[in-house]
Amino acid sequence: MNSPGGTAGPITLCAAINEASDGSPGDISLATPVTFILTPVAPGAPTITQTATTSGGGVGGTLTACVTLSNVPVNVYNVGVSVGGSYYTGSNSAVLAVYDPSLGFVTGGGTILHDGVTACFGFNVRYQGNGNAQGSLLYIELRPTGVVKLKSNAMQSLSIVGNTGVFIGKATLNDVGNHTFRVTVVDNGEPGRNDQFGLRVTAPGGAIIPGLTFDPITLSGGNIQVPHQSGN
Repeated sequence: MNSPGGTAGPITLCAAINEASDGSPGDISLATPVTFILTPVAPGAPTITQTATTSGGGVGGTLTACVTLSNVPVNVYNVGVSVGGSYYTGSNSAVLAVYDPSLGFVTGGGTILHDGVTACFGFNVRYQGNGNAQGSLLYIELRPTGVVKLKSNAMQSLSIVGNTGVFIGKATLNDVGNHTFRVTVVDNGEPGRNDQFGLRVTAPGGAIIPGLTFDPITLSGGNIQVPHQSGN
């Protein structure tokens, strides 16, 4: 953020666009227009759509497409990049986290029922004085085929929007490292029976793991606090 309670920007996002190797390269500079669509994960921010400015390209070359965004509200955004026009088609995606450390931190723990399986979780994520996110996450499912355990103390970002917190980091899944996760938690007030927990886990190769990816589920028990201010 540019200042506590404000917005972020200018933020420049770029995509490198290449033609698939099929033995017959065309002029990649014709891969236009290129559109960036930023869809917020948490409620409270609008979807941002902007057409990119392009440069480079040519036969067998790389086309660079960039957008510069201003006044971007706090949130985590799914970034979609798509190629239109009459000559090429293609798309890809990424994630952008916009955060404000002054908004406090998130903490919680409890149980949910996911696909008929009981899962328990606990987390605590905050910002340090140097602006880096710090915390831990433990998520365990007790499946009939065995225990599934996602564990992390490597946080990358925490974005708080009203009563919703979204934090991103790296984790081990059953002791296999380099998985990426995104947790969405919703605080619907005390005593916590209506709070929600959601998860998205990506394998080291970039593929989403469907069995560990779900929209926020209402807790069976426990409590989530968003935001949790120091001293409370």
